[in-house]
Amino acid sequence: MEDVRHRFVLSGFWDLNYANRLPKARKAILGGWELSGILAVQSGVPYSGLVNFDLNNDGNSQTDRTPGQPRNTFRQPTTVSIDPRVTRNVAIKEQLRLQFIGEAFNVFNRANVTDVRTIQYARSSSCRRPWAFASLWQLPASSRKTSGQRPLERLPQLWPANRTTRPQLLF
Repeated sequence: MEDVRHRFVLSGFWDLNYANRLPKARKAILGGWELSGILAVQSGVPYSGLVNFDLNNDGNSQTDRTPGQPRNTFRQPTTVSIDPRVTRNVAIKEQLRLQFIGEAFNVFNRANVTDVRTIQYARSSSCRRPWAFASLWQLPASSRKTSGQRPLERLPQLWPANRTTRPQLLF
């Protein structure tokens, strides 16, 4: 069940039977056409901002909302869809009819967002030790620790030496 505040749906059908007054040859070509379509517009569904770890230690990290925010604080964007249909009816016998149907969905190719990432804050479990990735870049001289520890300049340097700017890790 979703909380859609506003929803508007319009559908229509138009039987183009104007060829009934034409001669038989023209009626066979121009008759039997139908146009129909559906327009659907709705406001976005609400969602709550979440965190990706278990704040209240209940064993379920999928439902923990961002602290200080109530339920359904945010809303997804409005969705709009226009779906036209063209039908051609061909009478084979009096009680036998063949239909050719052409349909298009979301004809204006509008990007309707129906699912969003609800995680606002995430804790990375792969980066428990920030110095684990120090071998990728050489830290600036001001942040190097040499007292009793292995200096970082001895670690392999993977950043190209010909580049003038190097990324810096901030700890």
